[in-house]
Amino acid sequence: EAKAECARDREHVLAQGGLYVLGTERHEARRIDNQLRGRSGRQGDPGESRFYLSLEDELMRRFGGDRVKSFMKWADMPEDLPIEHGMISKSIQQAQVRVEGHNFDIRKHVLEYDDVVNKQRETIYRQRRQILTSQPGELRDQIQQMITEQIQELVKEMLSGEPDEWDMEELYHAALAIYPVPATITPETLDQAGDDEAIELMLVKGALQAYEERITQYGADWMAEAEKQVMLNAVDMFWQRHLTDLDILREGIGLVGYGGRDPLVEYKRESFTMWTALQEEIKAKIVRDIFRVVPREQRIPTQIKLMNVQAGRGAMPVLAGAAAQTATTPNTQTQKAPEPARNVGMYDNVGRNDPCPCGSGKKFKHCHYGQQQQQRQTVNPNAVKHSVSRRRK
Repeated sequence: EAKAECARDREHVLAQGGLYVLGTERHEARRIDNQLRGRSGRQGDPGESRFYLSLEDELMRRFGGDRVKSFMKWADMPEDLPIEHGMISKSIQQAQVRVEGHNFDIRKHVLEYDDVVNKQRETIYRQRRQILTSQPGELRDQIQQMITEQIQELVKEMLSGEPDEWDMEELYHAALAIYPVPATITPETLDQAGDDEAIELMLVKGALQAYEERITQYGADWMAEAEKQVMLNAVDMFWQRHLTDLDILREGIGLVGYGGRDPLVEYKRESFTMWTALQEEIKAKIVRDIFRVVPREQRIPTQIKLMNVQAGRGAMPVLAGAAAQTATTPNTQTQKAPEPARNVGMYDNVGRNDPCPCGSGKKFKHCHYGQQQQQRQTVNPNAVKHSVSRRRK
């Protein structure tokens, strides 16, 4: 029944000449206009299309609208007179071609910027995929290489001047910030090593020794999983920050055009510098975390014990170790008596205009407020003033 009704409507439309498409403006893209025209002649059906433009339209104002206006004024043509000529239609199409070319250049320019980020994204995803699909023990050689590079960079930075200016104490503390330096390495032994190559070799051997001790202590299987998690955490954390930095760089890089430089070239150069710094930060994070990660069951939780709970609501939590130390330490001052415990009841923290908690439906000030005021012990303000004045005298 529905098909028969559609067939009858179709014959009626064809008898009237088909679909007539009426356009009130021309789009910037010719493709949109052609799609609209195509609605009027689908699959060989009859139809017609017609477009009306105004000299105030966006397309006419950008391309040739002023010339047409000046011509109409020169010819003393009325404003409501329709203008229809093949030259005008051709000029409109040319304007559309110019707009399409401008939009294409914009998309191409944006694509060139996105291509820089896309290449870095492919590289970082490839690194993550290698970490995720690695077998137990495969990442160990990479981490050992990172440890060696970090020690080499540290020695190169700390021992850049003359041997007389080398500070072995500072170098020793900087190495402690990276890994637990063995007891055999001290500022004195570093000073006795002589040249920078011997110092570097000593620190690298100590770092690799500490790493092997962790493998022996926690097991190869657990350490392999820890290596994977540490590397993934470092890559994800710094990559997220790197994407934010690239967005900030993209927003302001256009200002270099005022200096006669190509913003795209400067963006590529700055993004490569940021990419190099990203890789170095990831390596440094991995090396520092791999010496600090421990199994969950071996972590020492911070125990907090509430002391003097009856002191009131302002009592602060005190560490158990600090409380024990305070208990064992003799106090020369007089011990103050603990404050009495406050009787916290159902009428505490109730406003005068709030409903009474007893359930009577009355306001608190018209119900049990008076009884509570009588039960509470208050201090005379005048007595407090007199006592303060006596102390000052």
